[in-house]
Amino acid sequence: MNKLLKKISWKTRRINIKFTLFELLLHDNRESWGINFFCITKDFYDYSLFRFEFRLPNGTNVRRFSVDKWDFLFLSKFLWNEYDELSERYLWTYRDPEGWDRIKLNLLEKLFR
Repeated sequence: MNKLLKKISWKTRRINIKFTLFELLLHDNRESWGINFFCITKDFYDYSLFRFEFRLPNGTNVRRFSVDKWDFLFLSKFLWNEYDELSERYLWTYRDPEGWDRIKLNLLEKLFR
C-alpha cells in the first residue's frame, strides 16, 4: 500500500490546482479588503468568476485607494496577455499604435495601471 501511495505522489507532483468557492477578505495579512467568488488556482495563478481586492489609504504605506487584484468572468489573465503583447510590440518596433491597437492599448493601460 505504501508503495502505491508513493507512486501516486510521484505521478501527481507537478499538478497544482486549488478551488475556492467564496472568500471574503476583511483587512487580511496584506491589508486588503475584498471578495473572491469561484476561484480556481492553477500553477500559482488565480482565475476567478468575480474577484475584487483593494487597499484603503492608511497614512503610512498606502497613500490612496488602490485596486490590487481584479477578475471578471476569468478575463483578467487573457487581457493581461493581450496588454503585454501589444505594449511589447510597440516598444520594440519604435512606432506608435494605430487604429484598433491604439484603442485596445489605451483601455488596457487604464485597467492595469
